[in-house]
Amino acid sequence: MGDGLKQDLVGRARRLLTSPSSEWSEIESEPANIPAIYKNYILPLAIFAWVAVMVGTYLAIGTAVRPALLPALITAMFGVIFTAIGVFIFALIIDGLAPTFGGHRNFGQAFKVAAYAPTAAWLVGIFMLIPSFQVQIFAQAAGGVYSLYLLYVGLPKLMKPHTGRVVPYIALTVVCAIGLFFSVALMASSLNIL
Repeated sequence: MGDGLKQDLVGRARRLLTSPSSEWSEIESEPANIPAIYKNYILPLAIFAWVAVMVGTYLAIGTAVRPALLPALITAMFGVIFTAIGVFIFALIIDGLAPTFGGHRNFGQAFKVAAYAPTAAWLVGIFMLIPSFQVQIFAQAAGGVYSLYLLYVGLPKLMKPHTGRVVPYIALTVVCAIGLFFSVALMASSLNIL
């Protein structure tokens, strides 16, 4: 991937999905090169997910109510921007909560958790191309649950909370993640284009 990172996007995503514990150990030892993580991982996956939503919307709805292409592209662009901002805010939350649960503040490690935990949720964007509401909802739910599992595995490894406080730290972080997810979705949908 360059910039000293020892992985490629596809390989990192595959390893997070198939062997998350060992991949989080690898992530823990890597430098927290935030610009490189944005450029090589977050933005490509966010673009993939939002373009899939845009194309899936076009496939799923009738031509009489289909939005114009330019507003749909603008919505996808803002979705990517809101996603990138959301990752940064989520990292701030993870870092800020760490001392409460016996962990040490380390924004670089918190950023890596925030950047890599949503992998499954972003990748299920491919199912948005299937014009079936049931398939899309199931895929989104499955991706969300697996991303929560990735958070569950990665957060303790990178943020080092006190052993007895891991579950409450994860629970509060999950509540914040869900709130942040819905805030991003609400901001994107408030554009009222898609």
